[in-house]
Amino acid sequence: MVWQYSPYSFFLFLTAASQLSLALVARRQRRNRVSTLFTFVILAAVGWAVSYGLELASIDLAGKLFWARASLTGSAVLVTIWIFLVVAYAGPSRWLGPGHTALLAAVPAVTVALTWTNELHGLVWRHSELAPGDTFLFHQPGPWLWIFAAISYAMLGASALLLLRLMWRSVSATFRWQAEALLLALVLPWGANFLGLVGLNPFDHLDLTPFAFTFSSLALYLGLKHYYLLEVTPIARSDVINSLDEGVIVVDRAGRILNLNHSAETILQSRAAHVIGRPIRVLLPALGDWPLDAAERSPVSREIRLDLPGGTRHYQTRQYLFQDRDRADYGYLFLLSDISSLKQIQEMREELTHALVHDLRSPVSNLALTLEWLEGFMGQQLADEERELLQSAQHTTEKLLLLVSSILDLERLEAGEMPLRPEPVDVGLLVAQTLQQQRVVAQVKDLTLTGEVATSLPAANADPDLIDRVLQNLVNNATKFTPSGGEVRVTAVPADGGIVVSVQDTGPGIEPDTAAHLFEKYKPGYHSTHGSGLGLAFCKLAVEAHGESIWVESPPDGGTRVSFTLRAAGDDGAEERPARATAGSG
Repeated sequence: MVWQYSPYSFFLFLTAASQLSLALVARRQRRNRVSTLFTFVILAAVGWAVSYGLELASIDLAGKLFWARASLTGSAVLVTIWIFLVVAYAGPSRWLGPGHTALLAAVPAVTVALTWTNELHGLVWRHSELAPGDTFLFHQPGPWLWIFAAISYAMLGASALLLLRLMWRSVSATFRWQAEALLLALVLPWGANFLGLVGLNPFDHLDLTPFAFTFSSLALYLGLKHYYLLEVTPIARSDVINSLDEGVIVVDRAGRILNLNHSAETILQSRAAHVIGRPIRVLLPALGDWPLDAAERSPVSREIRLDLPGGTRHYQTRQYLFQDRDRADYGYLFLLSDISSLKQIQEMREELTHALVHDLRSPVSNLALTLEWLEGFMGQQLADEERELLQSAQHTTEKLLLLVSSILDLERLEAGEMPLRPEPVDVGLLVAQTLQQQRVVAQVKDLTLTGEVATSLPAANADPDLIDRVLQNLVNNATKFTPSGGEVRVTAVPADGGIVVSVQDTGPGIEPDTAAHLFEKYKPGYHSTHGSGLGLAFCKLAVEAHGESIWVESPPDGGTRVSFTLRAAGDDGAEERPARATAGSG
């Protein structure tokens, strides 16, 4: 081959060198499919630029034709890898399946094969000759060159639409900037190529496309360095979401499905393409009213049951309100967690507990009656030590009977089968009675019991038996976990037209993680080694059955304070009604 100096070639070699440095930068980034394809795109562009530079530097026709074939090979490979890159970055992952990949790869394969065998058929170039001045090579296009151009422009147009779609729909500024960098890197050489295709190239036979790679490289460099192009990508976020076991469903404000992950497709028993745009209430009628609370900005949850082909499944659904880039309410995100195994375990535990309770209640009641008869019949004949043992046995039996009753009452409260009989209740009297009943336990532990009831306290509108048991449970817990010499204080004050009752101790306090589950069934409260986990669950259910609330705090001065509200007498809701509530975190 015979060579000549060409300033165009020198500029193209510099462009190729800058692109190689960009490829090195890309390889230092996080290694994944996107970064690999990005590197291949850069290498294909380098091949195109170098080949075209060598074509311009060649003098003889044979040398120019050789490098023209190499240049066209680089362009064919570049266009195909580019569409792979954009789809891997922002497109649906199913587009990169074996079928689509093979179809797209066939285009450069056929083009390369026809290019290097063009003398046999003339499908790529019908005729090639040197332009005046022996610098440029002039080609008369063949039919395949027009077909390849049409396919390439269609692929580039599709990639541009994917990037525009990402820019329009993304609520992340980073992803929009990344897409803008990629789009700019596409538009610059594409526009230069289009000018030559339609005969508007001001430089006559000079192909401007490889020269435009210089500016494309700058756009890609900005994307790499400033917008973390290969570090954080939308498709990576999509892969993470699709790998979740929880179903993720995104809906707009009207309740139409916008997107969902693979787990949600399994739950809905349908592919995303078949459900996007359809109302979620039609596909998941178990959700009931939608949204759960349009004015509620914090997450809202509920349990639903779905009858699927594989059987009945239980899901915990959580609804989140999210916003678009302008901070306007955009729609809702639903997370569906399969809790079927937990529900099955819970049902088995409740069935076992129910059976044990019913089997235990009768003999424990008989034992309590026997001990009571024994005390009445032989009480005067027993020595002091024997009488203390008998009273201890009675006290233990009463606690066991109370535990059995609590389990049954919990079930009745949850099922709405326990009648609630509200009436005017003297809260001060209830506090005094509770402290009197806990006095013996306090004396044994050397604790101080204090009651502080506001003089202007109104009567409460409540079921006296249930509220009495709530107070007994709370004070009993406080005395249990307060060290010797400490104090347990019960207060009742008016607040917001009602009453707030608090039980505060001087114990070690309670950790936030424990407080989050304090009122759940079978979760020991203040200390994991004490209690059945039923007393506080009963308190929560009993208070919520009145339509009131209960909560726990650890004051700055130490200890634990559990408070609950009561409605003042004369307020609405004095009629008898079934008590119903649900056990959960307080």
